[in-house]
Amino acid sequence: MPALIIATYLSLLILGLMDNIRGPYYPEILAEYMIGVDRGSLFFAVVSALAFAGSVFGHRFAERRSSTHLLFVASAVFASGFAAIALAPTFEWMLVACGLFGLGFGALNLAQNMAVSDVAPAHSRRRIFNGLHSMYGLASLAAPLLASGFRWLGMDWRGAFLVLSSLPLLWMAIAWWWLPRPLVSARAHHARTPGLNSGEWTVVLLYAIFTSAYLWGEISLATRMVQWLRSDMQMAPDPANLYMGAFFALFVAGRILFSLVHFETLGNWDILRYSSLAGAVFMVLGLKLHPAFLPLAGLAMAPFYPTAMEQINFRFNEKRSQALGFIIGFGSLSVVGMHLVLGWVGAAWGLTDSLLLCAACLGGVYVALQARALFDTTR
Repeated sequence: MPALIIATYLSLLILGLMDNIRGPYYPEILAEYMIGVDRGSLFFAVVSALAFAGSVFGHRFAERRSSTHLLFVASAVFASGFAAIALAPTFEWMLVACGLFGLGFGALNLAQNMAVSDVAPAHSRRRIFNGLHSMYGLASLAAPLLASGFRWLGMDWRGAFLVLSSLPLLWMAIAWWWLPRPLVSARAHHARTPGLNSGEWTVVLLYAIFTSAYLWGEISLATRMVQWLRSDMQMAPDPANLYMGAFFALFVAGRILFSLVHFETLGNWDILRYSSLAGAVFMVLGLKLHPAFLPLAGLAMAPFYPTAMEQINFRFNEKRSQALGFIIGFGSLSVVGMHLVLGWVGAAWGLTDSLLLCAACLGGVYVALQARALFDTTR
């Protein structure tokens, strides 16, 4: 496996740890700044909103330099933003730091997907993408344990954030020494690729919509499951956390499975359709029948996003940096909307109905992919 792919895997593992560690420390952050959950939600929303700008600017930078250069620059911005969050004296300054962190987040996420697409062989690209995105799932499992470890050492959230902000810098030092020279990807960066035409932009928008609708299903369950189990199902904290752990464990297992096995008889569209349909069904069964179905939703949804990234690379080829930049950024913006909608619908009709709405989004993805001629006619 090329050194760049291994380095990118490690980069996404670090990104996942830093992204997911914010949740366990969220109550402490609210308490220190003496703010409520309504205003405190900006702590997450600002990052997602600025990630869109990071994706847009990131693709322009990668077009002029390379995805590998973008990995290094975005890692520096990402680390700086996280350290600034730890050092912010007021909540207002923290939001500024969150903006910097979000810019780095969006650019780094784009760079990771671009770097893999630049060097991964076409015949194994889907498996490599699943392996890449399994790193985020592993980080989701590890982040709560890491937070517990920091607390055991007597470290508060500021100290933990400062320690973690050093990881991208450590990655940069190792990768600079380890990666072969020159630090460019397989795609020659000197020749600027032509821009997407109006017809291609329409296809990009359709990809962005169904990918974002999938994210509503995945992220809503990943961020609200414990809250739903404890509030609507009156479950104790430990069993609720056990269900959450099972969800992430099966989610990671699914991505690792698809990274090891090619499933030659299944095309990208087949995996996307079956994943979205099964995810929607298990999510509805879990919300209406028994929570044990919710971890199975994680297993079902596992291959969707990596396979979507591979399909986007296949569909747009040399124009993939533009397409990926917009689609990843659009997804970040949609997550901001998801959190707002979950709050509004949850306040009006309850958390169960808000999660059923997100399950309906997954079902809508399946319906859209059944009419996949709108997006593509291959694979």
